Amino acid sequence: MIVPAYNCSATIDAAIESILQQSTPVDEVIVVNDGSSDNTRSVCEAMGKKIKLINQHNQGVAAARNNGIKAASSEWVAFLDSDDVWLPCRLEKQFQLLSEFPDLNWVAGRFNRRTKSRSTLSRFFSKDDSEFQLQNALEALASGMSLWTGVLLMRRAIVDSLGGFDEGLHGCEDMDLWIRFGIRERQIGFVNIALADYTVGQSGSLTGRSSQKIEPTKLQMYRKVKAYASKATDLQTKDQCERILTCLTGRYLFNMSRTGNVSESRKLMQWLRENEMPKLPLKYTWLSHFPAPLIGFLNKVKRISFTPYGSV
Repeated sequence: MIVPAYNCSATIDAAIESILQQSTPVDEVIVVNDGSSDNTRSVCEAMGKKIKLINQHNQGVAAARNNGIKAASSEWVAFLDSDDVWLPCRLEKQFQLLSEFPDLNWVAGRFNRRTKSRSTLSRFFSKDDSEFQLQNALEALASGMSLWTGVLLMRRAIVDSLGGFDEGLHGCEDMDLWIRFGIRERQIGFVNIALADYTVGQSGSLTGRSSQKIEPTKLQMYRKVKAYASKATDLQTKDQCERILTCLTGRYLFNMSRTGNVSESRKLMQWLRENEMPKLPLKYTWLSHFPAPLIGFLNKVKRISFTPYGSV
């Protein structure tokens, strides 16, 4: 179980304890300290043999997770950011599902998205309310189902064969791995209850440093997903990758527009047109013209859903 850590001395102990207190005991807890300048290292060292601590120069969350994977000896790998927590049943439920479907190579689940003012359960697109389910992973992503690295359990050999997280991406590395994993392993197990608490907007989070501008990494992510669609050997995969691209666009445009960066959203729309990206729904064009208060109101009252994967 791998925890990337950066300047998180105030939250890292709760994250680690939530792993150690699982109803199904873990084989190992690997914390990768990504060049923290606070006392994260000393907090982790105080935990002694409960964890394996790796210290590295600051390289980003993808490199931290990859180095944790390299150090892991377990058949399965799971991840938790240092400002989030697993619920006690997290691993128990997922291994129960795997006992029923032993050929699966990855399992996900729902989670609570927590802000300072409220908590909401992550989106699930299936109408089936069964606790354990099997889903087509790419179809789930293309339909807007929320996947989050903190509730994924993945067979380490498959992650290794895919090269792990792309360290050239900053902010999209998790989605990129899910797509590659989904192309390789179409079926994913899903636990239809909350397995963890995801904290939104925590300062210092390795995965929370997302600018609302058009960054090179976002454009690189577009190119990668477009390439996955182009290389697809079947029409279903091509269609799913193109729909995932549309969902990502909705998320980026919404976050730019809700913070008043209308000019940035217009630049993104122009870049998409120039680079022959899939045609977007009309509602995404509105994001580059409507004022931020109106966009926020429409999203809040659920008249129009602009955020397939939630805001970042």
